[in-house]
Amino acid sequence: NQKTIIMLKYKNDWIKSIDLLPESADEVVIYIVSPEESSTYVSTGHYDVMKWHSESIDYDSDMVTHWMPLPEPPKD
Repeated sequence: NQKTIIMLKYKNDWIKSIDLLPESADEVVIYIVSPEESSTYVSTGHYDVMKWHSESIDYDSDMVTHWMPLPEPPKD
């Protein structure tokens, strides 16, 4: 399916938000572009109903350009 193909293409790399969105409420690493501040941020968050949510901040869909799954936790 299309999701599997995209996930394999971006394996262990940033996924473009325009290519694929994570499952609703899945916590992921997000790359945020803030045009007002001319800066970028990396945080954790999730996508739900046309908005990205991180901690207590909501971002418009176009502000989060990329995302990636959270890494596996340490084994020891």
